[in-house]
Amino acid sequence: MKRTICFFCAILMLSLLCACQSQDKAILSEMSEEECIEFVKSKGLEIPEELNDENLGNFIKSHFKLFEENPDQPVVISYTVAYDFAEGIRRIVKEYYNTESGQQS
Repeated sequence: MKRTICFFCAILMLSLLCACQSQDKAILSEMSEEECIEFVKSKGLEIPEELNDENLGNFIKSHFKLFEENPDQPVVISYTVAYDFAEGIRRIVKEYYNTESGQQS
């Protein structure tokens, strides 16, 4: 009986520990636009000169949100530079949440 109680307590502790660790990560789409820009830079994604304007933070933040909700969401952008940049953002989101599908766990 004692073993069973100890076993269940251990399982409960591990579950709580895992839940706490997953909540420690900041949600990317909740960052400010400036923080989004700095985060992308810190991950080594080069910001194309053509996209480096007042809309950059919004572009990154909106793609963070899109890829958090559905990391495999097709992106339709006719401008190759913007498309490639969006794919770089997708890669960062998948790596950050450490999942192949990219969805938060």
